[in-house]
Amino acid sequence: MENAAVKITCPICKKEHEAPLHHIVNIQTAPEMKDKLMKEDIFEFQCPDCGFWSQLQYDMLYADPEAKLFIFLSDRKASAESAMQAVQTVTGSGDVPADAIIRIVYSPEDLREKIRIFDHGLDDRIVEIYKGFSVSQFDYSENYYITDIRYDLIDGKEFFRIRVSDGTEQYVLDFNSGYEQILNEYIEKIPPMRSRVPACVDLEYAAAIVRGEG
Repeated sequence: MENAAVKITCPICKKEHEAPLHHIVNIQTAPEMKDKLMKEDIFEFQCPDCGFWSQLQYDMLYADPEAKLFIFLSDRKASAESAMQAVQTVTGSGDVPADAIIRIVYSPEDLREKIRIFDHGLDDRIVEIYKGFSVSQFDYSENYYITDIRYDLIDGKEFFRIRVSDGTEQYVLDFNSGYEQILNEYIEKIPPMRSRVPACVDLEYAAAIVRGEG
């Protein structure tokens, strides 16, 4: 899995251009790529002739070898084996640290959220459990429901951003106290976060932990 380029024919002006594909983002060797990733630049293609914009998605490994953190983005349901193979392209075959964190995600937004979570020293499993409890307290109706919930920051302050079906947003602002409460309740019920086991940690994963299946 190497960085490459793909030829794209603009659907508007029909001209062909090359778009770079960053299959590996190793912030130890290319730290500037992290900022581009977080700003979505590396997932965007804009036609230089007519200005048509589109978002690209492709398999990518985000690697922070110093933190032993590896996040594998795929545009399809990836297996743990696929994620591990991607990690081995950075660490060397069979040389994945036993205390690594390996996550599988399925959208650029998922990838950026995971990076924010780990950058702030959080356990993403606890964050997802916290999300689940926040979602369960939402006042649903047939035409009013949550479409997305994300861990986010503004000026260093942590919160959940909840997107609602009517196009509005709501926020869970007292993040730290809720996180600590859930951490204290569940940290002894789940295995160590660093285990070299690839996992897709999302709301479904969190629900299994709450049911005692984690």
